[in-house]
Amino acid sequence: MSQPPSDVLAFAAVLLIGYPVADYFVVEKVKRSAQPRKGFYAWVLGSEWLLTIALIGLLSRHGVTLSDLGEAIGRPIVTVTFIVAGVILVAVLATYNRKQIAQLSPERLSKVLLRAGPLVPRSGVERGLLVLVALTAGFCEEVLYRGWLWRFFGDLTGKVWIAVVLSAIAFGLGHAYQGRAGIISTGIVGLLFSVPVLLTKSLVPVQIMHAGFDLVNGLVLSKAAEPVAVARAQQSSY
Repeated sequence: MSQPPSDVLAFAAVLLIGYPVADYFVVEKVKRSAQPRKGFYAWVLGSEWLLTIALIGLLSRHGVTLSDLGEAIGRPIVTVTFIVAGVILVAVLATYNRKQIAQLSPERLSKVLLRAGPLVPRSGVERGLLVLVALTAGFCEEVLYRGWLWRFFGDLTGKVWIAVVLSAIAFGLGHAYQGRAGIISTGIVGLLFSVPVLLTKSLVPVQIMHAGFDLVNGLVLSKAAEPVAVARAQQSSY
């Protein structure tokens, strides 16, 4: 088993340690700012594209392309099947989430919105930014975690299943700003997203699902937040 090049190890250190730590502290600071949601969206867009561009440069130095990481159709029939299934699943999730949120009491809904924090857009501009954030997360995070990190851990350990598990753990830690529950749930999602990638040999289905889930969750919560915001505004006017 050969030692990875120093630039590869450096990028792994940034992705596995540096980025999660920076992400946690930046998001905590953004939450206390005057415009937390716009600050959060700007951080996600800037940091994830910076990491992805740096990765593309790293790959180029070693003669590797994004298609080598799974940014390709893979097994066409299986890939298309998973894409269709993913779109249907996102639509079902949207319907389910709307029904579940509609059944929440105002107090419970306020707690859910508070926990979601800057993830929930409150205006048309912020919803537009959310679309960009969802597309960015879907593309960049899958390339970084289910693409490159799989290859890194796979080359390091020689075991695909170890690469899958370690990448899912790293994916969860990359969302440390969501707290312990967020780390665990995101890690589980990372494991689930591994299944289509293994079966299709492509990142495309999970990129579509990832972006769709983020967008649906954000927009559904945004819609639910509207009456809460109106009620708070009315209370503050008294």
